[in-house]
Amino acid sequence: MFKQPRHLLEFGRFRLDRTERFLFQDGAAVPLSPRLFDTLLVLVENRGHVVQKNDLMQKVWNDAAVEENNLTQSISSLRKILGDNLEGPKFIETIPKRGYRFVAPVKEITEEEPRDDRPAVTKLSGKEHRGTGLPSIAPAIVLGTMLLMLMGLAVMWRTWTRWGRQPQVKEVQLTTNSSEASVIAAAISPDGRYLAYADNAGLYVRVSRTGEMRPLAVPPASVIGGLSWFPEGTRLLVTVTGLQPNADSVWVISILGQAPVKLLDGGNQAAVSPDGSQIVFVRGKGKELWLMAANGESPHRILAAANEYLAGPVWGWNGKHIAYGRVFSDVNKLDTVVETLDLETGKITVSFSDPDITSGIPLPDGRLVYSRNEVSSGQSGASLLEANTDPSSGKVVGKPRQLARWPGCSISALGVTSDGKHLVALKGLAQADVYVGDIVAHHLENLRRLTFDDRDDFASDWTPDSQYVLFASNRNGSMDIFRQRVGERTAEALIAGAEDKLSLHFSPDGQWLMYFAFPGGYSAAKAPLLMRAPLSGGPPQFVFKARPASDFRCLKAPATRCILSEWENQQLVFYALDPIRGKGQELARQEIALAPEIVESNWDISPDGSRIALAIPEGPPARIRTLSLVSGKLQDIRVSGWSAFQSMEWAADGKGWFVASRSAAANTLLFVDPQGHAYPLRQSAGGYATYAIPSPDGHRLAFLEYTTANNAWMIENF
Repeated sequence: MFKQPRHLLEFGRFRLDRTERFLFQDGAAVPLSPRLFDTLLVLVENRGHVVQKNDLMQKVWNDAAVEENNLTQSISSLRKILGDNLEGPKFIETIPKRGYRFVAPVKEITEEEPRDDRPAVTKLSGKEHRGTGLPSIAPAIVLGTMLLMLMGLAVMWRTWTRWGRQPQVKEVQLTTNSSEASVIAAAISPDGRYLAYADNAGLYVRVSRTGEMRPLAVPPASVIGGLSWFPEGTRLLVTVTGLQPNADSVWVISILGQAPVKLLDGGNQAAVSPDGSQIVFVRGKGKELWLMAANGESPHRILAAANEYLAGPVWGWNGKHIAYGRVFSDVNKLDTVVETLDLETGKITVSFSDPDITSGIPLPDGRLVYSRNEVSSGQSGASLLEANTDPSSGKVVGKPRQLARWPGCSISALGVTSDGKHLVALKGLAQADVYVGDIVAHHLENLRRLTFDDRDDFASDWTPDSQYVLFASNRNGSMDIFRQRVGERTAEALIAGAEDKLSLHFSPDGQWLMYFAFPGGYSAAKAPLLMRAPLSGGPPQFVFKARPASDFRCLKAPATRCILSEWENQQLVFYALDPIRGKGQELARQEIALAPEIVESNWDISPDGSRIALAIPEGPPARIRTLSLVSGKLQDIRVSGWSAFQSMEWAADGKGWFVASRSAAANTLLFVDPQGHAYPLRQSAGGYATYAIPSPDGHRLAFLEYTTANNAWMIENF
């Protein structure tokens, strides 16, 4: 039979397959929902012409009742996927009050598929013999030659299809939760019959064949942090959080209706062995691996780390090996090393290292599939890769190969069926935006979103008059510096350039805008360049090169102090900072076990410049430590009922702090007074961090909030 040729539309690094309804970037499949594909196809087919909004909605949504906002969101999603932006569009141009126009050059390509209806042709001695006739030579020789040829062709075909023309990765969305009910954990049953998943409201099981979904009984007032199936496919091993701060527990939950059974307190990231007899889990503040029997008996430690963390343990298919990540978060080494532990010999083998890995899972055929975060053209995204491993040691052999890439997405929680053919992952879309609220007593009122672009925006400071928020945004590719007046919809670009710019603060005298620059793009392992830009106009000027993971703060007039922090051998060291001369004399130092994972900063200076407040990364209870720069006196303020704080900003009047507490269930902004009383201001679901920055007059709060939606997806043909 004849196969239809593939009609492709090529633009930039992308190809649009109209026949198979796929979008490819550099040869890798880019997932699109049917609506997004149809929207892009209509625009590309009408390239160079304005497509009216009404016409576009009619073609994509047919007669469905939709609002213009649906179209706007689709265009915004397409721009993220294509790496496009509103201000300088390379692909999709907005024509105000009319519609949209596809502006990139498009080349039409037709790919002929091989035909499978041609008669067989065998070449022997330079002649062609069609049909079943054989030349006049010994039949045994002919048969042996043909078998050898067939074996060779089979090997060539297997190699070619595996590494060359492998079928495109296929994706199917399994859950459709909104950002208000983002999926936080998911696992596929060994036989592929069920998907278990959890959001912040509960735990559910979904029948793969029918899509039927029903809730499962969970412990009260709890949030699910991790899932793993027992091999018979009727019970789940569940990590539960939320019963107490930082006190995870491990439970068994049946999908057949039996009551949940607790196995252990103080464990997380639990996983069941392939034969269902043992459970591996993480303990000891993330620094220990433990084993116990499937009924919870005989828990014992099998591995301990020093200052690094141990994360994401998974079983090898023979049940004799456990793979895990050794996470280094010291400023001198920021990396994740994937290791394999032989349970019989205790031998540890280093498989490979990748600081951006997010999850991984071994397959029955010896491959390792893993996901990692990436940044391309100023836009973050995620890739799915595969690597061959030595079955005896678990060590990666050869170079990893990319299976797929998802711009603007994150990938986590990889799981696989026992036949190795179906992969499940959590795929998330996240966007950081700046919000503003009015501070009234210990509450936030009149909350509103400040930034309305479709890229990431991170607030860092206020102008001295409390009218504008200063923030970094990648809306033009790199992280550039903008300011935006409260109550207005547009931002003013202050400093642009190829390098990323973060930690933005005005000097106390108001003459300079100071910031950290990262040539080649931001990385926590990079040493930033402290720059100053005159507010009166003129190019930025270099001040000095700081150490990785440094930070700085400047007070507002009439105060005159700026302070720099640097990490040195697990000590946070504070120095005087001059906008002209740079790093000055040492002021104080404080030993902290590990640098916490933060978005803004874990310290701040009091408005009068006399004290430093630090968020201690250990707890519960959460602690704020104040350090006097005059006497050196330390004071700890304990905040009961909350886990360790992730950010720290002093109130404008010096009478408390704005902090953020993050858990598996939610992120919470708090105001904490000097007596340790906590007042929740804002709570958002999900695992993304937040922070808040008060205006100099103390009337407003700018804060970070993510819009995120995680859902479970099935991946095949990998």
